[in-house]
Amino acid sequence: EDFTQWAKEHGIKICGVKAHEIPSHGIGIVATRDLREGERVLFIPRSAMVTPASKGAKQLRLPEASSGQTRIAAYLTLSSQCEEFGFRDWQRTWPSIEALQASIPFFWPVELQSLLPPSAVALLKHQSLLISESWRQVKHLVPKASKSRFLYYYFIINSRTMYWRDTDSGNHRSTSAANNLALCPFLDFLNHSPSCQPATRTDQGYEIRTERPYVAGEEIFVSYGAHGNDFLLVEYGFLPEPGTNVWDSLSIDHFIIPALSTGQNDTLARYGFLGDYTLFLGTPATEQPEPCFRTLVALFLI
Repeated sequence: EDFTQWAKEHGIKICGVKAHEIPSHGIGIVATRDLREGERVLFIPRSAMVTPASKGAKQLRLPEASSGQTRIAAYLTLSSQCEEFGFRDWQRTWPSIEALQASIPFFWPVELQSLLPPSAVALLKHQSLLISESWRQVKHLVPKASKSRFLYYYFIINSRTMYWRDTDSGNHRSTSAANNLALCPFLDFLNHSPSCQPATRTDQGYEIRTERPYVAGEEIFVSYGAHGNDFLLVEYGFLPEPGTNVWDSLSIDHFIIPALSTGQNDTLARYGFLGDYTLFLGTPATEQPEPCFRTLVALFLI
């Protein structure tokens, strides 16, 4: 209730929905009444968002090449230790550091990480490199003792931001999602379903409209994007119900590349077809697994 009031005071429009504890996956958003298709149930103005161009984040002395995620994480790490921290009601709705450590592979012991499929391991290695670089850029500002706090905010941002090209800053010149992002209060309660529509960006902010009728008490979902299960686990710390993610895929580089002869390897490399071999899994209700074109080219040579 405190956060809902805080959100309304910051210009967020909440119509016919509320935040609600969902037993299977934390807080979500449910309809408080029957909703028609096309109703606007949420609007988050740009003034309520936290972006790399927000005053406190923009003023940090960080390298120009620092990602927006790095900048916001450093800003929240430093400002959260001040009595006048303005997002405390909002932060109380976020997952705890213990919850993140349990669900996100970055925090897992090496023994558990080694059980991930090769494609997830590759994503995790890339993520770890980005985090190491982010910490290198901010450690002159953030006390060493606060590294765990920095990692907490880094993953809060990683799992809860929306793509936002802020035309009031230099970031709008970049097409990188790492630079064009925003934390959006209340919108971050929406859970993911691959069959739903993404949130809608406007010049004024983000809005959610119902893509179909809803009955009172029904949870409203949004799509986080066309992501496979490996990506969702590594970046967000969850997996959809088995067989429900039409965007799921399986990297099969570790099967195909070792089977290539030196000549086949060189030929594929010469024409730009070496690696990134994928099997699109579909769902039992929709499609059978299907190899990508790159995979077909490699298999033709073998």
